[in-house]
Amino acid sequence: MREFTVGRSAQADVTIANDTVSGIHLKVVVQPGRITLVDLGSTNGTKLKRGSEVNLAPQVAHEVRADDTIILGHYTVPILTLVNQFNQGGGGVVHGNSSNDTSSKTNEKRQKPGISRYIRHDDGTFEEN
Repeated sequence: MREFTVGRSAQADVTIANDTVSGIHLKVVVQPGRITLVDLGSTNGTKLKRGSEVNLAPQVAHEVRADDTIILGHYTVPILTLVNQFNQGGGGVVHGNSSNDTSSKTNEKRQKPGISRYIRHDDGTFEEN
């Protein structure tokens, strides 16, 4: 079993630099053949997008499929993108979509063991955080 957190805060295992994502927004639990999400009482909520959008109740474990997409606040991302990002050492999500982020510098934070966190901008440049 692997468990990790997703949020805007640097304390999250996978960070998403988007104002509608809470500091520690979501917990993801990955077990053989099963992925479970728990909204950790986020401000803007979590939705499951499987055809239509379904609000996930906070503090309740919800089983999802590998091909599901989730919406954290206004930030849309496939669940496997989060899992893959965690497997690669944490950090920011590369392939997400924010419906309210008009900035051309959507940040990507990435951490490797023993190395500082970096922010990667859409134009490919990095800066140390």
